[in-house]
Formats: sequence, C-alpha cells, structure tokens
Amino acid sequence: MKAVSYQTLFRECLIQIHSTADPGQALSIMLSFLGREFKCDRCDIYELRESNWLHHTCNWNKTSPSETCSPLKIRYHTEIRTWYEAFYHGDPIVISDRKAFAGIAPDLYGYFNPKYAGVMILFPLICRSKLTGFLRFDSPRAGIKNVLELCKILSYFICSMLERRDLTDHLQYLSYHDQLTGALNRYALYEYVKSGKLDGHPLGIVYCDIIGLKNVNDLLGH
Repeated sequence: MKAVSYQTLFRECLIQIHSTADPGQALSIMLSFLGREFKCDRCDIYELRESNWLHHTCNWNKTSPSETCSPLKIRYHTEIRTWYEAFYHGDPIVISDRKAFAGIAPDLYGYFNPKYAGVMILFPLICRSKLTGFLRFDSPRAGIKNVLELCKILSYFICSMLERRDLTDHLQYLSYHDQLTGALNRYALYEYVKSGKLDGHPLGIVYCDIIGLKNVNDLLGH
C-alpha cells in the first residue's frame, strides 16, 4: 500500500462517514470500511469513562452481526499500566501472544474475547491531550504497518466524531427532559407518539395539579 493509496483510502473513508449526519452511524460506517479495507476479522472502539470503566462503543465483525458488550471495570494489572503509558505517548499496542495476555489480565482477555485472532492491534484515541479510548483491529491481513499509518490520521477524526456524538446526546437530553426534575417533557411525549410505538395500543394520560406549588415558587423561586 503506497503513500498515494493512503490518501485515496483516507479520502474515501471521509466521503463515507460524511454520508450521514448521525455521529454514531458514521462511526459504524467507518469501522465497516476499515474492516473491509484492512481485511480484519473484527474492528472495535472502546472508550474510557467515569472512573476506570471501559465501554465497548462500536463493533464491526466479518462473520457475525455487530454487537457490543456491557462496560467493564478495569483492574490495573502491571501489563495494563504498561499499555496506558504507551497510549499516553501515542504508541499502539500489538498483541500476538494470546496465552500470555490471558495469564496477565484474564478479566480483560475474557472481555475482549479474541478467540482465534492471530494479532490484535490497539491504537490509542487521544482527545484534547486526554486518553479517551482506543481502536482494536483483529488479524489485519493488509499488514500491521498499513493499519498504524492510516490510524494516525483517522484517529483525530474519530475523536471529533466521538465529541460530536456526546454533544448531540447532551443537546437531545436537554431538549426532551425537564431541567428541574429530569422527567421527560412534552416534546419527548410528542416524539414518542410520532414514532408509532403506540400504534394499536391504548393510551391514557394522567393530569395532576399540585396545590400550593405557586406559593412555593413565589417564596423560594422556580
């Protein structure tokens, strides 16, 4: 794969991920594209959230439908700390010995479930100088070097899509929830009815009026 090929792949990947306005769908399209081009068994995105929780955000699988796993609480084994040190320097991790990996971090090995992967590549995602997660590629037959070279470029766009997804989710939450109570508001009800999920089902609405609430608002504020 020559330098010109990198540019062609990069341009084609950008065209595909910009075919949708949904950041989550764009991430799925990108993984599917990379998985086919790199001839991988599977591609994944993992994100680090809260306190040491690893979230399986997105998956593409060559032989089975895409699926994600529940979050995993990370236990910082010596090997995992070594990973993080490399990640923070922007360096990828290449795992070729599954048996050694299973012995060092059995929980993480079970979570990754590499099965028959000959090689597993983990490439860091660093957003605004912070490690937010990593990409995973199993058995890329197009060559490890090709995967790493293109990921160096694409990782910036992936981070941008993750940030845009989080912003979209936050704005949607604010649009459909009451800021004081966190309860769904009338816009959420309208969207739910419009979705057709209630078609053919009976619908009831309970309307309540809280006595004395006006006095509380006048005295204590809204």
